[in-house]
Amino acid sequence: MSDLPPTQEELIAQVLHDSRNPHRRIRNKQENYALFHAGLYGNRPHTWRTYKEIVRSGWIGEEISIRDFFGTERSNPQKHLPLFHVPFSSLEETINDLLRRGVNKERMTFNESTPDHHLLLQGEIATIGGVYHLTYSRAKKPMAEALLTGPQSLVGGKVRLLLMQALDPASFLDIETCLHEFSTEPTKDSAVVEFSTYETNVGVIPGRNTLIWEVRNY
Repeated sequence: MSDLPPTQEELIAQVLHDSRNPHRRIRNKQENYALFHAGLYGNRPHTWRTYKEIVRSGWIGEEISIRDFFGTERSNPQKHLPLFHVPFSSLEETINDLLRRGVNKERMTFNESTPDHHLLLQGEIATIGGVYHLTYSRAKKPMAEALLTGPQSLVGGKVRLLLMQALDPASFLDIETCLHEFSTEPTKDSAVVEFSTYETNVGVIPGRNTLIWEVRNY
């Protein structure tokens, strides 16, 4: 039996094709990021697993965000990740500083930073017993921070109305697809879908104003 960590393809297979996981439950951050990087939720920003991948891609942009591929560093009393809006000109220096601080390079995953000043709304949506439940914020700051400062909640049909007003139709369909594909029969309790919607188009799919960051059952 190999001691190597599973590849992205193996992680995706564990979620989508494993007979031990018939309801497509996403059980940890690594499984989520595998599907996220593969674009299986819908729209996403440009993403990379390593600094070398960014350089090889020829990406031209100003800022990068660094996230923790394994989730919050609970074993580290000093939480170093995530970092948002790191200037690309100082990214290599920032990575080296994280390494000196003891952050394993395998923990780091990268995406182009998104325009927080254009945020329209962001939040987490799920269905419980087939009913929409949404926690959201209109604060123009990273989601974890935004949801700690005055979050709002909606339940039921008002959720659908709000999303249909804010999201482009394709993005709304992507969220509904994620809620359906990662639901648990027979209760219709879904995974939590984490998204951000902007006043402008964003991400790798043209014409969309919404990014889906995470789908999780953990």
